[in-house]
Amino acid sequence: IYNAVLTAAFRCGEYADGYEVYKKMDTMQIDKSAPSYTMGMKLAAKSRRHDDVDVIWREATDAGMVGEVQFGARLDAAAQLGDITKAAVLLDEIIDRRMDPDSAKFSTAIHACQVSEPPNYRFAQFLFETMLNRSLMPSTITVGSLVKAHRKAPLERLRAVRLKMEELDIEFDTIFVEQYLQSLLYLPPP
Repeated sequence: IYNAVLTAAFRCGEYADGYEVYKKMDTMQIDKSAPSYTMGMKLAAKSRRHDDVDVIWREATDAGMVGEVQFGARLDAAAQLGDITKAAVLLDEIIDRRMDPDSAKFSTAIHACQVSEPPNYRFAQFLFETMLNRSLMPSTITVGSLVKAHRKAPLERLRAVRLKMEELDIEFDTIFVEQYLQSLLYLPPP
């Protein structure tokens, strides 16, 4: 029942309250499952509790409850927190464990580059090129994160992203155009 409560809190945007329920599982000595750890990491990240995400990850690892879903949740948490180093380490570990990273995982790591302060367009571009080299097609969301990671990059680098989109035959939608203009003009997101 606790996993259902954690999931409901996450879906309703009640991250802090959901995380309090997760912490109560410890005080009440309730055994956690892989979904418990997954939701705990997501709720902690959304609550901006950086250190707690790492603690939950260690607990899940120690309990032997780390699989592809938990790697995805930890990668999401790293992205939300703008932790590029952790995102890179997780991608490497996913590859080392022979879990094939899909375009969504690369997109999430690129999102970490976008969220970091300052944004890291160089690493975002590296991840994007690695993704293409692995024959993974980026989505418009991926390219949107890549463009946002370029918001403080030299103009020619931002233009190169747009040209790459054209080369890959990815359509420009209104959201992409807005993100591109925000990056071009150094505007904060709405």
